Amino acid sequence: MAYTEAQKEANERYRKANVTQKTMRFYPAEVDILAWAMEQPDFAGYVRD
Repeated sequence: MAYTEAQKEANERYRKANVTQKTMRFYPAEVDILAWAMEQPDFAGYVRD
């Protein structure tokens, strides 16, 4: 489904006003934790719980 330019702009305004994004970084010493995280079917859901 193609969005109109107005819908794209509305979505972007909503995202900027209501959504927060966080980034996780894994260093080489934490490779075991990264491997475990990559095995999870829904890591974002796991973090929320």
